[in-house]
Amino acid sequence: MAALTVMAAPSAWAATAPIAAEATHVEGAANVVSIRDAKTRPIAVGMKFFEGDRIRTGAGVVEIEFDTGDLIRLDRDTDLTVQSLHRDEQGSTFSIFDLAIGRVKSAVTKLADQRSKFEYRTKTALCGVAGTPPFIVGFQGSRTFVDLLGAKGEPGAVSVRGFDPAQTLVTVLSGFRTTVAPGLPPQRPFEISPDRFRHPPPAKA
Repeated sequence: MAALTVMAAPSAWAATAPIAAEATHVEGAANVVSIRDAKTRPIAVGMKFFEGDRIRTGAGVVEIEFDTGDLIRLDRDTDLTVQSLHRDEQGSTFSIFDLAIGRVKSAVTKLADQRSKFEYRTKTALCGVAGTPPFIVGFQGSRTFVDLLGAKGEPGAVSVRGFDPAQTLVTVLSGFRTTVAPGLPPQRPFEISPDRFRHPPPAKA
């Protein structure tokens, strides 16, 4: 019985083991509303982030590195909440973010396993990825847009599910974009030129 107790303890701990997240680069003023005490604090290099924290960049830019090797860059005027940032008892990783507005560029390593998730949720779509070239998810006006920044034909894909009645799923390949309007399925992915990667789409179609 003692042996069983010792074996069970690590599993219970691992079920809520956090993924470490730290600000590695900050330009300008940005802040975080801490889930721990509901206080708003300015973001500085070395600051740690946790599930439930709300990050608002305002006029600033923030880059965050995770102990999984993943990286994200929050552009100016971005409002992002960390919904999940943990590992379960099987070692699967769950990095899930709610993007209220703005633009986030991400570089995601290969996920730990098929159960693992790296996702952004907006008002119009759910965007998930595994082991792709850098990609951008943005929400402006009333539309979500997703760009996969690899060269056309490069391995990698982003899955984008709309919140239309059929919950339509499309796959965005390297060098392509999709957009999602409220209540509609994601647009069929279309090829985009490299110069458009550097600019968000207009807020209105």
